[in-house]
Amino acid sequence: DFRLGSYFGENFEEKLNGILNVIPADIVGKFKDDLYSNKMGKLLKKSLENEKSPLKKHFIALTIIYQKPNKWKDMIKKYIVELHKNSYFLYDTVNNLTSKYKYGFLSDSDARSSEYLIKMGLAKNHFGVNNPGLTKITKISNKSLPKRIR
Repeated sequence: DFRLGSYFGENFEEKLNGILNVIPADIVGKFKDDLYSNKMGKLLKKSLENEKSPLKKHFIALTIIYQKPNKWKDMIKKYIVELHKNSYFLYDTVNNLTSKYKYGFLSDSDARSSEYLIKMGLAKNHFGVNNPGLTKITKISNKSLPKRIR
């Protein structure tokens, strides 16, 4: 028996959209601990750089966001640059960064990296530039960041 546990919309289309939007994060969230080890950082980086399938690439990026291997900020920064400014994958990347920023147990360094990447994704979408520099990123207000819940 399948039942929605929270609000996903008024009609069938809204509910279907809501469900489809959370599938990548749900899959990565369920299997990240089974698939990841500390030695996989380099493999994830290589996989992210070489993967051709946008969906597979997105799953790899989400795994990086969830597990935060060494140099994760650089990997996700490069991924954000590659994405289209209006793509689902940019939206979902920023959404997952925001969720982990708000609810995750992050070191101060990882929290600052998350802030930067969230603002970078928002700046890319807002200003329409492939690689928003610090000038564009600082134009994104801190009010765009959620309050952290620790």
